[in-house]
Amino acid sequence: MEKAILGSLLIEGELSEMVIPQLKEEYFIKHKELFTAIETLHKSGVKISLVSVSQVYPNMGELLDISNSVASTAHIDQWIRQLKLSWLRRKIYTITGKELGGFDDPEEYLTDYITELTGYRDEVCEAHDRSLSDIVDQALNQFYEKKTGIQTSITSLNTLDPFHPGRLIILGGRPSHGKTAFSLSILKTASDQGKKVLYFSLEMEDYELVSRILMTYENPEVGGGEVLRWPVKIIDKGGIGLDYVRSMIIKNKPDFVIIDYIGLMRLPKGEKRTYQLGDISHGLKNLAKAHKVPILALAQANREIEDRTDKQHRMSDLADSADLERDADFVMFTTRPKLFGIEFYRDDIKTENTAVIQVVKNRHGECKNIRVRTNESLTVWEDFNTF
Repeated sequence: MEKAILGSLLIEGELSEMVIPQLKEEYFIKHKELFTAIETLHKSGVKISLVSVSQVYPNMGELLDISNSVASTAHIDQWIRQLKLSWLRRKIYTITGKELGGFDDPEEYLTDYITELTGYRDEVCEAHDRSLSDIVDQALNQFYEKKTGIQTSITSLNTLDPFHPGRLIILGGRPSHGKTAFSLSILKTASDQGKKVLYFSLEMEDYELVSRILMTYENPEVGGGEVLRWPVKIIDKGGIGLDYVRSMIIKNKPDFVIIDYIGLMRLPKGEKRTYQLGDISHGLKNLAKAHKVPILALAQANREIEDRTDKQHRMSDLADSADLERDADFVMFTTRPKLFGIEFYRDDIKTENTAVIQVVKNRHGECKNIRVRTNESLTVWEDFNTF
């Protein structure tokens, strides 16, 4: 891996802008000095090439051997990742004494290790007792200052304050009814508020999500500049479990967590799917409370609404698990009446370019339907009215 990466830089110096910022001297074992020489040249603004490197690294025979060992640079991203994983295995051995094999996943090992240590800590460390006066002060602050959580672009929804620290919020809906689009709208407004967001995308690639966000801007390039400043981390790793979510929350300390969607999470082994999802929903609620962060989890709704004349979701529409109903502090569904063949609302307003946020559970307030204005691409979610 070391020869492949350094050889790529020697024969294709244009890669240095992309490659060198991803590397550290400590990643290298056999060719540490050569990387240091290349990095020094790069920081000085010198174009990397076999000739320029030979001016500061006198072993021409080694340079020729390394540069001749690379036939193509097409796989350099994979080589960089493998080099980092090799370094991570060495670090794990140094810290824990555990020697991982070449096929062992060090990221998975660390996730399990952090979870195990956290469990030990929780078992032996008593929670810090808060005085009754502190608890009363916090309760009064929340009573008089309703908007304490993440704000959205929908004022009627903000008055319900669903995205409050410590709460588990479920956003359900049928396919194409705007679950992911609405979650991205919330991501955008949270980021604009300076909130640190952790977005787990189990279904879509990270660049696909960002492309959908850029569609909300008239000028995508201007939007790209704004998105670059957002305190957001998108994880598009599929098949993640509760332990991985926990480790990422511990590592990143976010203000807000979004999971799209809960049905694609890796389930605990040895139980029926209903019980497995129940374990995940319990775990997510515990994580929200323990880390004082709102967690928005998207969920697939079953088909039962399609047979109802009022097209009103119920909590039982959440696919596979009644535990989601019990564990969640707030449950809402997105619907697009036009997709059900409904052309007008009861008050004769056209359903075109609208959606309805149906709040069916609110542990801390009222439930209601919130009608919002959208567009065909669902990049807009604006106040309309409630009904």
